[in-house]
Amino acid sequence: MERGSVTRFPTIGQIVWQGSVVQRVEGSMARDHLANERTFLAWIRTGLSLTGLGIGLLKIAKHGISDTACYLIIGLGLFMMGNATRRYLHVMRLLTNRHFEPNVVSILSIVAAIMIVILGLLYLHLIEEL
Repeated sequence: MERGSVTRFPTIGQIVWQGSVVQRVEGSMARDHLANERTFLAWIRTGLSLTGLGIGLLKIAKHGISDTACYLIIGLGLFMMGNATRRYLHVMRLLTNRHFEPNVVSILSIVAAIMIVILGLLYLHLIEEL
């Protein structure tokens, strides 16, 4: 790459419709692996928090919180932990080969799962209101 040249990354639409773009990684391999671990642990903490919240709410479900809502929250937490583990192992393999692939599919799937849970909770709330 010439000095002063700009790298053009594909748009999100191009990545979603044409597939991810694997890029060559230049730099410290240890730093990249440690960053991958930190990201993995952050997702695991989030998943554990959601799972714990769902279990806690399940224990006090007598206060108007539906059991189904609690199970939706627990499911979301478990989904996040499973997705985090899959992504961590995938990125570890890529980094070992000095490559990197943007995390578009995982991000879109987590956003979709969160939206489904929120819509499910809203639906349960509306049913209980009637």
